[in-house]
Amino acid sequence: MKMKNILLLTLILVISGRLFVSYPLNENLLEGTDFTAHVPKILYLEKYYNSYGMWDPYWYGGYPIFKYYSPLSYYTAAFFTLFVDELISYKIIMDVFFLLAPVSFFILINDFKFNIKQKVFGTLSFSFFITNIYYFWNNAFPTVVNLVFCILTWISLKRYVENKNMKNLLFSSMFIFFSLMTHQLTAILNIIVLLSWILLRYRKIPMSPLIYGTSLSSFWLIPFLIDFRKPLFSTSHIFSFSQGIVHHIGLIGLLSFSIVFIVFTVISLWKDIGRDFFIAMLIIIFIVFFSTHYRAMAILPIPFGLFAGKIYKKGVVSYMVILVVILEMIFFYAYHPLSFNGHRPWETPEANNRVIYLPTSHSFCERLLCNKNLYSVYLPLKHDEETINGWFQESQRIGKLKYTKDVYLKMISNPFNYTQGEYSSLLNEGFVNSVIVSKFYPKYIGYFFADNHFKKINETRHFVVFALDPPSSYIEINEKPVNYTIKRKFNEINIKTICSNGTLKIKESYDKDWKLFINDKKIPIDVDKYGFIETKINENGICDISLKFQINYTFIPLSILTLALLILYALRNKVIL
Repeated sequence: MKMKNILLLTLILVISGRLFVSYPLNENLLEGTDFTAHVPKILYLEKYYNSYGMWDPYWYGGYPIFKYYSPLSYYTAAFFTLFVDELISYKIIMDVFFLLAPVSFFILINDFKFNIKQKVFGTLSFSFFITNIYYFWNNAFPTVVNLVFCILTWISLKRYVENKNMKNLLFSSMFIFFSLMTHQLTAILNIIVLLSWILLRYRKIPMSPLIYGTSLSSFWLIPFLIDFRKPLFSTSHIFSFSQGIVHHIGLIGLLSFSIVFIVFTVISLWKDIGRDFFIAMLIIIFIVFFSTHYRAMAILPIPFGLFAGKIYKKGVVSYMVILVVILEMIFFYAYHPLSFNGHRPWETPEANNRVIYLPTSHSFCERLLCNKNLYSVYLPLKHDEETINGWFQESQRIGKLKYTKDVYLKMISNPFNYTQGEYSSLLNEGFVNSVIVSKFYPKYIGYFFADNHFKKINETRHFVVFALDPPSSYIEINEKPVNYTIKRKFNEINIKTICSNGTLKIKESYDKDWKLFINDKKIPIDVDKYGFIETKINENGICDISLKFQINYTFIPLSILTLALLILYALRNKVIL
């Protein structure tokens, strides 16, 4: 058999091996906490496809769905919801990009002057690296998608550095843009590692693609970075390194990675080969070690596979690489903590908006710590119910609300910390009108039956529903409920009520992009102690209150100008894509 055929056969076997562990296209719900973070966004876009920059009322008392999450992967999946439902669309995208990753790496390694055997073992080392299966099985949706764009960024930037023509500039700028718009964290970390490797190998930094790529994404990226307050590096997280790694790649993953990394370290020091790839790996370990950004582990397979290919030569080293690949394959297929076939969903009972499921994170579980722990943040949306909870409260840990809503959500997650009356008052603060309790937790059910501030309004096979009695008011003036009428649109809430001088509270999550108008006069807003909108008013009598969510689109012209320049340069240079 010709050596080129062996290389092609290797790629076919890798794809077949990944296909074996990919998701079946059924309508079952998947496990892994990340699943319920991503499918609701696709569902929201399926319902409201033109909702970019819109306010999502379904989580946290409302939040701006794509202000903090890169939108590209969700819009890609939402496109397929024109033909199938959001679950199958999600699985299609996950499976396709999971299979595309080794194909992309195969293209990358072919750009190096490696022999056929080096390319074979480099491709195998990349494809069976433990983080690949970990992030796939834990449903890290944008990370799985972005690994492909990260590899394509490696390919295009390498080609641009070696040959600075317009075609390579276009492709490298485009893939940087796609990567940033898919998952900003892995994109930024990948760029840091890639630029470090390019500097080591070529002694230069390719600035033009970076400028064009980031300028194209500036309409989304710059507003995000303005609000993002989390430092990239912090020595305070050094001692949580091992715990964080185990959380992100599992104990098996940590064991396999440790063995392989030690072997490769010995080879690098012993043979003095592949230093640039090895240093790229060390930079990733440095990022993980000195920060909370463990997601950098997702891009580790790229320099790892290139390093394995580079050091594969005749003699003892070749046998060590073969042993590493065998170990990787064993751990890759041994790491099956979840049921890839998924579960049929339970019912979501009718309730008065806004709802909280108890116990939080386990309301859809038959046992403690089951893998269906966050279905309650997805299924209510499917039935147009607002839920006060969301997915790990990420949107409330950024900007002025940093940790404010997180504190409130932790408080209402444990009613046993409060006496009768205290807990109902706490729910009232967030306009939570229904508590949906799993029947697998009778202690919770007994608590609400014993509290006369709640009444049972519904019961299904798995749940008992309790309503706040009397119901909570969406707005308060001077801490007292008032009568009102309300009309909601995508980015606008219109309320009619009777005002009096004092403090107005609207139980919608605060965001700096809300604009408040009372009788057509703009009023400054602030955030209350639990993360909702509060303001001082000096009005008496009938009030027309209007809340308008208006994202700052200042940077859109920069994105349009960059795109126009790239197209103009491409036409002038007669670029053939």
